Amino acid sequence: HTMSETAGTATSMDNYQSSISCFINGQPGGSFDNGIVTVSAGQNYNCFISNVRKQSLITVSKQVDSNGDGDWDDVSEGVNGTASTPFTWTLNGGLPNVMGTTVTFPFIQGSTVTVGENTVPGYRFTGWYDPNMQGGYSCFTPYSTQPFSVTEDGPNGINRNIVLCNKLQTGTIVVI
Repeated sequence: HTMSETAGTATSMDNYQSSISCFINGQPGGSFDNGIVTVSAGQNYNCFISNVRKQSLITVSKQVDSNGDGDWDDVSEGVNGTASTPFTWTLNGGLPNVMGTTVTFPFIQGSTVTVGENTVPGYRFTGWYDPNMQGGYSCFTPYSTQPFSVTEDGPNGINRNIVLCNKLQTGTIVVI
């Protein structure tokens, strides 16, 4: 016998982790190979398909150059240091999250995920980096100076850890 599953309207099976379990005469077991179930005389097969929504994770942290000297290495300026306290972040414009928190959300193949942050007077966004990426990125040399956005194009969602960088805006006085 052949067994298969078809996604419902506006549902993609790419967004789910599927598994199949079969029972023969009430006992676990049975053969299920590429959609083919082999049933012998006298056997009663019950098969169950389970679909669990794939999840994506993102952790967003903050590093702030709180005195504007360009070094990001003073006492309060470490990742999620005290200088990052007034900043929050959002996922796709949703509710604000404290810096350093991880948010889990449903994986949707092909969707775009955008991280935003609140504006704190006197500071400007200078870039972002993922500490797990190759290339030695940091707030000194960010991966990008554009807001963070990624398309979920892999088979299992995203699992990202990004650091947003902000710098105190300092002025210059010119004496003539």
